[in-house]
Amino acid sequence: MELLFIYNENSSALSRVIGFAHKVLRPSTYKCVLCNLTHTNLGERLMWKAFKVRSNIPLSFYYSNKFKENFEHDFEFPAILVKRNDSLELFVDKAKLNSFNDVEELITHLENKLGIEE
Repeated sequence: MELLFIYNENSSALSRVIGFAHKVLRPSTYKCVLCNLTHTNLGERLMWKAFKVRSNIPLSFYYSNKFKENFEHDFEFPAILVKRNDSLELFVDKAKLNSFNDVEELITHLENKLGIEE
């Protein structure tokens, strides 16, 4: 089993600059809640880094355009998918991601679904 995190962001340099500007100047216009949950304007949140280390589950991270280049599935982004035996299933959808207030809520939800104890 592997979890795939797909950010609703393009990997091009221009898109990343525009995304950064949205996050800083008008956060309400930024379209990637998964990015906001897991990262600050300066990088990865410490709590998120710690979760990645202790989860002991393979985790992969994709920009939406790179995901589409590698997989022939149509999901609404951002999303978290689970990959089992070359099959992809939705694990956490965009609506659920939008319901989290912070990274701690996201981590708690993931740990509960995965059966991970702190």
